[in-house]
Amino acid sequence: MPFVQRPSLAIFIADGNPEFPEPMNRFRILNPSQTAFYLLEESEGVIRTGWLAMTGNGRAQHPDPREFGTRDDGLLPDLSNRLIAALRGKPADFGDVPTPPGTDFQMRCWNAARAIPHGERRSYIHLATTVRSPGAARAVGQAMRRNPLPIIVPCHRVVSSSGIGGFGGEPAGGSTTPVKEMLLWAEEKLAP
Repeated sequence: MPFVQRPSLAIFIADGNPEFPEPMNRFRILNPSQTAFYLLEESEGVIRTGWLAMTGNGRAQHPDPREFGTRDDGLLPDLSNRLIAALRGKPADFGDVPTPPGTDFQMRCWNAARAIPHGERRSYIHLATTVRSPGAARAVGQAMRRNPLPIIVPCHRVVSSSGIGGFGGEPAGGSTTPVKEMLLWAEEKLAP
């Protein structure tokens, strides 16, 4: 079942079958009173995270079970608690969660983003240099756009050298920019 990523979007599409198979995925909404953030576990044990509002389905509290599977409010309680803490700006350790699969370049970028200390920022240019690809700042931005584990891989900490930069596949100033601003503010102002 291929994974299609749009601005922090998780939609699972059956291989050529528009009818969709019986859902094997499980998901949990972590902060339903705010912009709903989801944790999804695929049948193979692979996890994904993101904001339901960025999925384009418009039903933040009731995602389509054909896309997300079965709701399970007890899903991965320890990881869920760490994600909730991180969404509130608190430091959280996700070292036990493997970096998701991707191209070699994407994985180098995602690992470099994971190395950015809590409450700090790095530019796309800095990350490009860190992953030994100077001049590839735009490619770093594309790798962050395709990050299937927002928060765990803190792509929000990667910013433009002239401002905040884009987020969730949208350019700076797009509808998702306030989410990036909120995450950065929470880490810088609310963390102990």
